[in-house]
Amino acid sequence: MTSNPLLPRTNPGAFPESRSLRIYGDWPILAEFHWADMVRQDLPVSIRLLTHARDYLYQDRVGPLLVDTARNAAAARIKGYQDTYVATARDTDAGLIITCSCMAPRLCAHAVALLLVRQEDPDAFFDVTRVRVPVRTPAWWPWMAGDAFNWKTVPDRATGYMRPRSARPPAQVGDEPWAAQAPAQQHEDLLNQLALVHPSWWACAEFLSHYHAIWQQSGLVTRALKHFPAWIDLAWRGPEIPLSPLWEKAPAQIRQSTHTIQQRLWQSDPADDSPLTRLRVLTMLNLLEIGFDQAAQHAKLQDLREGFAWADPGGIERAKFLQRTGQTRDAVRLLERYLPAERSLRSPYRSLLIAWTEGSERLAHQVADILENPSRAKRQALLQSLSPLAADELLRQFPGLKSDAPDSPSE
Repeated sequence: MTSNPLLPRTNPGAFPESRSLRIYGDWPILAEFHWADMVRQDLPVSIRLLTHARDYLYQDRVGPLLVDTARNAAAARIKGYQDTYVATARDTDAGLIITCSCMAPRLCAHAVALLLVRQEDPDAFFDVTRVRVPVRTPAWWPWMAGDAFNWKTVPDRATGYMRPRSARPPAQVGDEPWAAQAPAQQHEDLLNQLALVHPSWWACAEFLSHYHAIWQQSGLVTRALKHFPAWIDLAWRGPEIPLSPLWEKAPAQIRQSTHTIQQRLWQSDPADDSPLTRLRVLTMLNLLEIGFDQAAQHAKLQDLREGFAWADPGGIERAKFLQRTGQTRDAVRLLERYLPAERSLRSPYRSLLIAWTEGSERLAHQVADILENPSRAKRQALLQSLSPLAADELLRQFPGLKSDAPDSPSE
């Protein structure tokens, strides 16, 4: 790409955050070609560059691979014939902006190799927020190409449980990411393995069953407690990782880490209202729920909850956490306080309230649920669970529970 004298030269050591084309200066660009075009058309580069880039792929010289969804960027480490390089590509309004530490003034084979993998095997890339990186990252380019990032913590390709659950064959026995480790495995090994598990696997019951079993190893828990700040870091990077088996054993360590946890909270940006950001905030607030064990601190926690209310506007996630940590009564009271005024929105609240209460309190929520969202199946199940006398009395008090009462339109 020829230099444009009308555009100011940009220091390649400070990749800008702006999406304005003007400040990209002399960097190569695939004009009007975006990530979305990858699956629809071939790369707009010469056959010579494609051949050279494919040589890197065939010789297993490309990797590790990273993707940063928030920045619309991807990066790869390429083992060249003279040195090891880092290539990055970032989607902007004008097209893909390319950088490479080889400092070529035009599109290079290293960058094309990155684009080829991104086109042909996008699931091989690791989410940059999940791997072990500095907490506050500088701008994209110096971070990826400099010494701050430890590429050794990332495998060359995402495999097995590092890929989406649907993108691989069914799990094999002993194929879990922690299975190959000896009982004396270092806590750092497990930390990074869990960080690299693709989030889709945490919804798999069989996978979770094997995962929970590893926390029965007392030696593992002892090592984890000795390096507790690292697990706080993992909870921030992968908030969907179910670390409750550790939290239940670590109230003292959580109390000692409340300052670190609060620092994490203040790193979140309310403008980034993504599900991952909300989950990160809720995870840190839930940890403080354990760590703040005095009345004054609970008042502070309430202030934090209100300040970050945008992450859990309905209070459901906080209630689930309270219930998981044995505070079921508090969870029930919280849900009752947050119960929506709109009857059609109450169903998820009623489901939890029914599951977490007993006796007359549970019956009251069951009746309310059926009246708010009529269901023949729920009516029958409720009445059959009662004695004939109790069922008749309930029908007398609530005629809406009778079998001829209309169901909700959605059923």
